[in-house]
Amino acid sequence: MKNLMMGLALMLAACSSAALAGTTLSPPDLGVEFRLSAPEVFPGDTVSIYVDVKNPTEETYYGIPLFVVWTIEEDWDCCLYFWPFVPDEPWLAGDVHYYTIDVPPGVTEVEVVPPFLLKGIGYLPATMYLFTGMSNPFFTNVFGSVDWQSMVWHF
Repeated sequence: MKNLMMGLALMLAACSSAALAGTTLSPPDLGVEFRLSAPEVFPGDTVSIYVDVKNPTEETYYGIPLFVVWTIEEDWDCCLYFWPFVPDEPWLAGDVHYYTIDVPPGVTEVEVVPPFLLKGIGYLPATMYLFTGMSNPFFTNVFGSVDWQSMVWHF
């Protein structure tokens, strides 16, 4: 299962929603999209990250795995982090986590990083790459479109 999840994460990282359009088992326009507080954040900024799950149909989809994966700079080979993390356990690179959601008609907001005030001195920029996507409940196909964004943090 862990290898399957790592494969899904790498697939999300390597593909755009346009490339996956022919291989998904879902209606057009169903999918996920990041909503960032800003593409570049500095000390004193309020930072937040949300995923908007879009379902243009009248059908509710149940038990859909939602993946949010991130890495810093160019650490693809060693440091993929999966959301949500388990609060009582260390958050280690490569630990596969996902969030199971029901996808009702319309847009559903999922809070990934709640708003907080970024502290620091602003000298050390680091680029965070974020990837999100859904799979069917059996982890055999990507469900809907995927999204990726980069976000530069100045600490």
